[in-house]
Amino acid sequence: MTWISSNTGRIERRQCSIFVSSSLARTKALVPGARFRRGRENAYSSFPSRFRNSIRLRRGKSDMNPLNPVQELPATAAAMGALLSNPQREYAHPEQKASRMRRKRQPMHSSGDTPMRRVPMRRAVVHAIWLAVLAGSVQAGAAQANPGILVSGDWLVQHRDDADIVVLHVGMGRMAPLEEYVRGARFLEYHDIAVERNDLITELAPVEDLVEVFRGAGVSNDSHVVVVGDPGLHAARVFMTLDYLGHGDRTSVLDGGLAAWKAAGGEVAAEPAAPSRGDFEADVREDMIVTAEWIHERLDDPNVTLIDARPENEYTGERPGRDFLRGGHIPGAYNLYWQDLTSENIPTLIDLAEVEARFEEAGATKDGVVVSYCLIGMRASYTYMISKYLGYDTKFYDASWNDWGRREDLPLVTGRARR
Repeated sequence: MTWISSNTGRIERRQCSIFVSSSLARTKALVPGARFRRGRENAYSSFPSRFRNSIRLRRGKSDMNPLNPVQELPATAAAMGALLSNPQREYAHPEQKASRMRRKRQPMHSSGDTPMRRVPMRRAVVHAIWLAVLAGSVQAGAAQANPGILVSGDWLVQHRDDADIVVLHVGMGRMAPLEEYVRGARFLEYHDIAVERNDLITELAPVEDLVEVFRGAGVSNDSHVVVVGDPGLHAARVFMTLDYLGHGDRTSVLDGGLAAWKAAGGEVAAEPAAPSRGDFEADVREDMIVTAEWIHERLDDPNVTLIDARPENEYTGERPGRDFLRGGHIPGAYNLYWQDLTSENIPTLIDLAEVEARFEEAGATKDGVVVSYCLIGMRASYTYMISKYLGYDTKFYDASWNDWGRREDLPLVTGRARR
């Protein structure tokens, strides 16, 4: 059953029981079914017997459903409303009525010196209902104000116009211009943040260039960025980039992309919104990006888990991915193709328990490190994001197999075996 602490205004739950804290107990205005508790000590026995009788409100069986002992607020409010509308009070046991009739209309005193005054039951019930509604509203508001790494289409529909929200719709516009955008979103060109460097494709652009790109998209340090992308790995690459720039705790990805937005009733536009320039400043996390040398030194470290986000035929070496690369995978790496983590119709994350099981099977632990890689660093962005979503300490091998696979000095494994 749900109960409210009058000290904290916090909703708490107990199995078929209600306890009322001492400040409310002084008023003798107890919710039906309640037992008195002062702080952590049961002070029930410290009161005179006539008062103990008055607060022993539950003697018979509870009318709650034993299969659902936690009462929802609307049902509770309705029951209380019925009580208020009926001036003829009903008692679960004759002793309750007799005890009430015996009471004299005079102040009651506890075992201490604090006088106790009478407060009508109806007033206390109304007070309890309002506290419950207020606490629920505060909790709901907190959940909405603090989105996580993944947000739903429903959430974005409700919060798209919030003052601190900046929606970035990412795509490869130079190759295939987008036909639809989330209404109000600013466009972000994927190839402005993932460039060719050191003969490697899809590498992080220089920090100063990245900062300029996000400023031009209207991002500031107090912005909460929500990224929309199809496929989801484009949005995940933006998340990884902003996390590298120190803005990951204020960046979310729309789970399911444009399809999730439409399913939630969101409006689309044929053109992106024109952004106003932001003043974003980076706080670069250099230790987030690892190199082949860093991994090679830790191949036998049980606290380092390697996640290979490529499809199985690239992992086994059947198809190297690029003609000039060797086939196979890094010794010890676990194959977790990024698309296996998404649903088929609307590409949202699959059941969280299944995702957690896959990472646990890989050997990931909360006191270890998870490193994601793929062919060129695009698909690994998604497993990197999900690893962060699950709470792991996560690093990113941006050069990926495009680097490891061309170097004869580094070991590899072919086939399905991890080692």
